[in-house]
Amino acid sequence: MSLKIKLTLTYAGMLAGGILLLSILVYSYVGIAMLERLDSRLILNSSRVINSSRADALGEIEADHTHLDISSEFFFQVWGINKRILAFSENASDFTSAMDVNGLAATSPVFNSIVLKNDSYRVLTTPIQVNQQSVGWLQVGISLIDYTRTQQEIFQMFFVADIFLGLIVGGLSWLIIRKELKPLEDITNAAKQMMSSDDLSIRIPLEPGRQDEIGQVILTLNRTLVRLERIFNSQKRFITDVSHELRTPLTVIKGNIGLGLLMKNMDEESLLTIDKEIDRLTRLVNNLLFIAEAETDGAPLDLKP
Repeated sequence: MSLKIKLTLTYAGMLAGGILLLSILVYSYVGIAMLERLDSRLILNSSRVINSSRADALGEIEADHTHLDISSEFFFQVWGINKRILAFSENASDFTSAMDVNGLAATSPVFNSIVLKNDSYRVLTTPIQVNQQSVGWLQVGISLIDYTRTQQEIFQMFFVADIFLGLIVGGLSWLIIRKELKPLEDITNAAKQMMSSDDLSIRIPLEPGRQDEIGQVILTLNRTLVRLERIFNSQKRFITDVSHELRTPLTVIKGNIGLGLLMKNMDEESLLTIDKEIDRLTRLVNNLLFIAEAETDGAPLDLKP
């Protein structure tokens, strides 16, 4: 896997994770806020129902809710202490039992989310007291269909937004990373071209005004290539000069030896010439050894004022 793909997947994954986390937080906050709003409305309507109820001398609840100002989206039931239903709203006539059976044992207001006939409801159970004596319970409920539908819509919206933003960020990250890593491709291509052609005059292209880390790396590499080219050219000239200098005495020696073999006689002058050229070769070899030692910082130095 290339570096561009790794960086793109990393950036896109990090952003997608951040967006997902934010979506979960917003989704949870919206859900809690909506549920608190429903609970507030349940408390308000529960107070209206209780205010319209009366208790007789025996403590039995008398409920007349025919003229009660309560929205039709709310269901309510009034239960006596003997678990007998005393009153209910018209839209709750289909319920054959308490909306929240467990709530009939409550001694303080309690909220519950329940399922009745395959539908979800939010139910508030409030104990009804007369002279600090419990005489029954009021249960007020509201359907959670709209709440559930809204939650689903929010979830779908965030899901689509996460995918959409992930694709956009992934595409933009790919383009930006591709542009920023283009100099690395130029470095690789330049290195391959130098290896294939042995041409040290090749330079890595550098964008004008680029002062970042990659620009510094390219600038340093180009300076290194300039120095290597100079060293390589110096070595080529050195080898050429050494070859020329060594060829001359070797030619003289070979010529004198060949002449002596041809004449079957070696005169003193030829021997002196051969000896002189051998000394010259010795000096050249010693100079080469000294240069090699100097290049490796191994040359002995005789320092004097």
